[in-house]
Amino acid sequence: MKKLLLICSIFCLGSSLTNAQTTEDFESETLGSTTFSDNGHTFSISSTDGYDIETCPSCGWNGSAVDARFVDNSNAPGGVDDNNGSVFSIASATTNFTVEDLYLFIANPSAVGFTQPAAGSLTITGNMGGSAAYTFTLIAGFSNVSSFTPYNGFTFIDFSNQGGSDYSNITIDELVFTGTGGTEYLALDAFRWNAVAACTNPDVPVVTATSSTICPSGSSTLTWTGNLNDATAWHIYTSSCGVTQLTTTASNSLVVTPGATTTYYIRGEDGAGCVDESTGLCGSAIVTVQDITNPTISCPGNQVGNVNGACNFTVPDYTGLAVVADNCTASPIVTQAPVVGTIVGIGTTNIVLTATDGSSNTANCNFDVVVSDNTNPTITCPGNQIGSVDGSCNFSLPDYTGLATAADNCPGVTVAQVPAAGTIVGVGTTNVVLTATDGVTNTSNCNFNVVVSDITNPTISCPGNQIGSVDVSCNYSLPDYTGLATPADNCGAVTVTQSPAAGTIVGIGTTNIVLTATDGGSNTSNCNFSVVISDNTNPTITCPADQNESVNTSCQFSLPDYTGLAIASDNCGAVIVTQLPIAGTLITGATVVTLTVDDGNGNTASCNFNAIGVDNINP
Repeated sequence: MKKLLLICSIFCLGSSLTNAQTTEDFESETLGSTTFSDNGHTFSISSTDGYDIETCPSCGWNGSAVDARFVDNSNAPGGVDDNNGSVFSIASATTNFTVEDLYLFIANPSAVGFTQPAAGSLTITGNMGGSAAYTFTLIAGFSNVSSFTPYNGFTFIDFSNQGGSDYSNITIDELVFTGTGGTEYLALDAFRWNAVAACTNPDVPVVTATSSTICPSGSSTLTWTGNLNDATAWHIYTSSCGVTQLTTTASNSLVVTPGATTTYYIRGEDGAGCVDESTGLCGSAIVTVQDITNPTISCPGNQVGNVNGACNFTVPDYTGLAVVADNCTASPIVTQAPVVGTIVGIGTTNIVLTATDGSSNTANCNFDVVVSDNTNPTITCPGNQIGSVDGSCNFSLPDYTGLATAADNCPGVTVAQVPAAGTIVGVGTTNVVLTATDGVTNTSNCNFNVVVSDITNPTISCPGNQIGSVDVSCNYSLPDYTGLATPADNCGAVTVTQSPAAGTIVGIGTTNIVLTATDGGSNTSNCNFSVVISDNTNPTITCPADQNESVNTSCQFSLPDYTGLAIASDNCGAVIVTQLPIAGTLITGATVVTLTVDDGNGNTASCNFNAIGVDNINP
């Protein structure tokens, strides 16, 4: 009691604060009682630390004179300053309840007054049915119990916001206060609470599985009848009732996707102790997972392919062309045989596609892949070739196929020639086409020219030597002697030319005539003969008139040179004139002088006149 008076005196010193009245202010409760009643419900105070209803004028949370009663442990056996903390609880046997807020004086008492707990904490736990529905711990933020501020030293504790959590709507049947260390004195005032009606257990649900047999990875809808009553949610378990929780829901249906045959157990729970979950029964249903139906598969039509440069065809992935379906597996796995990447050649390969569902059920189909060779061979012709005709002016084409360079992606290429070997051609250019054909009649060709020429010279025979005479101009015009030649050639027509050409003017002497035979291939042969040209035209000469010469004292005269007096000419130019008797001859009386002109070509002409001695010497 002594301690109570000390506490009262301390509270009274700092009772200037006022606050609104809460639901239970303890002012009408019996002093020293460990129970209190409010709104028709009775609460019990339980503690080993002497908690009961105590009084102290103006010591309540609002400091007014009428706020004098509260719950504390001022009558604790052995005192409240043993630094071992303090524990008490309030509970109701007549109702469950929720706590809105309350005021709590939290202190470490001593002989001189209250002090803040130097070390320790306060934990508040709400229990339901013997299990903790919530708990939170306070270690700071308490009102100052030395200066009694605020709230006369009481700390206001709001259950709707503790660490971001709202505990004010959680139903409990017991509220426990636990102080540790120096938290030895606790006083409860202005306890605001709400009564919660007694709980009604949920119904045992009757569970039905829509699609009780499903495919692997399939789903089934569980539905059930029954009410939650005061339970907050249906809890769904597997393995057994209450053992392995799958999920919770407030509705009466759930879509499940079991990986194997599963029994589902369902019951209502609240998790706060309102309903009895230790003996609650579950409704159940079995969902069987199995698939024994083969998938279906449709193959594409026959496919075609072409071999590559190595005459190989790599089997592609045809699985994407299949149309597959299955009752359980959305996309059955499709495999292929022969497998993708298998190398095949020209011909028909049968492809088998197999669909396998998630339960290893299979189905297959097949189709053919017709592989062909659409690659033309390659061929390179030789360069242009030459040939020469034979004596009959013919050329037999040889086999040029061996000169071609032919290749193909597949073995078995052959080379053919047009015109064929042995074809007779004549002089000129013949285009030869070489065609490479592979084993599946793909072809390529190339061509080149065979230039056939005539390299056989013609023959020619010339006439014998010919003669001719110059004309009055001392010229001779060569006639056309080509018609006198006898030419021949292996290829027919021959042209004969002459050198010097017909019409060429030549003079006296021997002219060599070359006759050349030229065939159509410009091959030539020649022969020659001589044309001997002579001058058969006599020169002309005119003598002077008779000449009188004076005799000497011997009655003679020396015959002078009269050649210069002659008028001589010739068709061929220069002539020589001679005189008989020659100049210097002594003549007595008269003589006949003959002048002869010689053209040098054996042709001559003469004239004469008289040379008469005249005596001009006087006797």
